[in-house]
Amino acid sequence: YPDAVCVKTASECIDLLSRYGFDVFFADHDLGDQTFVDSNRPDCGMEVVRWIDKNRPEIAQIIVHTNNEPAGIRMVEILGKAGYGVHYMPFGTFSFKNLIKGD
Repeated sequence: YPDAVCVKTASECIDLLSRYGFDVFFADHDLGDQTFVDSNRPDCGMEVVRWIDKNRPEIAQIIVHTNNEPAGIRMVEILGKAGYGVHYMPFGTFSFKNLIKGD
């Protein structure tokens, strides 16, 4: 993706989502080289999911790619209930071929 935009914090992500729509959005739960963080923290991907659920920005497809399986599954549930097309693909399982086919 030559036009991909990468951010490192939940607040940076929320700032971009508040200003732009996205065709594909990749969401991770554990940010900043941390693993299995508490989903209630404001500095994790779940904070972004809470913001998306509340504000409903334009996003065509969401891929949750965290290795934190319990948090990843919860993220998918929340985003799915919000009406988004969302898939959970842990690191190492993502394939652009699957995204294009919709698998």
